[in-house]
Amino acid sequence: MSQCCNSATLRSIDLSNVKLSLKIAAAMMLLVASTLLVFGMVTVRRETALLEADIARDALLVAEGIAAVAEQVPLSDGAVGERRNLSLLDRDAGEVRVRWLDVPGARVDQLPQLLRDGLSGGRATVIRDLDGFRAVAPVQRGGQLVGAIEVFETTATADSYRTRTLATNGLVVLLVLLSSAGLAVVLGRALVGQPIQALIRRARKVSDSDPEAPQRNKEGDEIAMLAAEIEMMASELEARQRRVVEESARRVEAEQQLRHADRLTTVGQLAAGMAHELGTPLNVISGRARLIERAASPDGRVAADARTVWEQADRIKRIVERMLHFSRRSPPARVDCDVTRMVRDAVRLLREMASTADVELCVHLPDEPETKMIVDPDQLRQVVTNLVLNGIQALPRGGRVDVRMCIEDGGQGCFRLEVSDTGPGIPPDLLPQLFDPFFTTKEPGEGTGLGLSLVHGIVRDHGGTVSVDSVEGQGTTFTVRLPQRHDA
Repeated sequence: MSQCCNSATLRSIDLSNVKLSLKIAAAMMLLVASTLLVFGMVTVRRETALLEADIARDALLVAEGIAAVAEQVPLSDGAVGERRNLSLLDRDAGEVRVRWLDVPGARVDQLPQLLRDGLSGGRATVIRDLDGFRAVAPVQRGGQLVGAIEVFETTATADSYRTRTLATNGLVVLLVLLSSAGLAVVLGRALVGQPIQALIRRARKVSDSDPEAPQRNKEGDEIAMLAAEIEMMASELEARQRRVVEESARRVEAEQQLRHADRLTTVGQLAAGMAHELGTPLNVISGRARLIERAASPDGRVAADARTVWEQADRIKRIVERMLHFSRRSPPARVDCDVTRMVRDAVRLLREMASTADVELCVHLPDEPETKMIVDPDQLRQVVTNLVLNGIQALPRGGRVDVRMCIEDGGQGCFRLEVSDTGPGIPPDLLPQLFDPFFTTKEPGEGTGLGLSLVHGIVRDHGGTVSVDSVEGQGTTFTVRLPQRHDA
């Protein structure tokens, strides 16, 4: 459930990050557009102001020039004729209009107050009108104001320039926006989108516990730092998972050892109690049965029954003694011994039993004459005996038991013993209980279930391991590994 939620969350993040490059492109477009618009407006306003200042200056210069010429040109028809001749200066050239103004006259009275004040002071004046600039220059004769020259120049040129400039700037802004948007999308996907997609895929692998080779980011930017953190997180998670698995395995092993120790304690208490309670009655039963056997006819039924009684009493005593030995097993007394010879001797003692059971016993030993190891020879002989005896008892007539021994070359070397049989095998559900005390697959009365548990304890005390591999219908193989050197 948690893993599915993590995957869904990562996919929703993926969908939002697909648009990240578009968001970056939009931000860049907005920044570029606002910058260009502000710069264009400031430029247009500055250029328009300069152009209008030039128009005003031209109008004023034209008015002053015509007024200066009018003052210098002599006219001979008298004042009325002079005014009539000067009125001939009126011209309308479209963008520039020139008029003669009589002083006093109706045209002068209609002038704005600023222009009238200029005429009264004898100076040329220019003002901003609705459609352009109006300049008025006084014309004087003999120190008297006889008239004025009015020049009106429209701002059509400035308006046309402003319109063209705004259109040009708009086209430039549009082209820059399109090019910057394309560049931003490409760079956004290359520098942000693709690295983030790679991080999302890596995060999915981590959430799905799917191992993958760590990514290498050459750039030293924030995305590379984030990738490095994700790799560190993945490594830490993997290490923690390994530790959890190891801790679980150790916990299971510790629980098994505790259960095994509890069973050993129970066995010890049971064996001690049985030995104490059954020792004297068994001795009495065995002794009386022997006396009856001696007193009865050797070939009679009574002697046979008496012999059966004391043999079974002795068997009970041996079982109790074996339980005591199992529960009070002493630590191994290690000495330097020839393990090849020890295995050969242990198998030789069992050949007669194998022959009686019609079981073939095959031994495969190293070619070296001696194989020295530091072990407890008695305990190791007991391990070999119990495993081979277990194989013989598990086989039907005509079966085979193979005993293989070698020294592996890993590290300082390792003693390896394999005991295989061609028996019916062990069901998989019984394998975990195979080394528990009193657990046996044999028929009642044929075993105590202590042999394999004893093998497990001896091997463990030597610092080794014992494992079993069994296939139903094909046979079973026990493998014992002991280190060549082991510090107690």
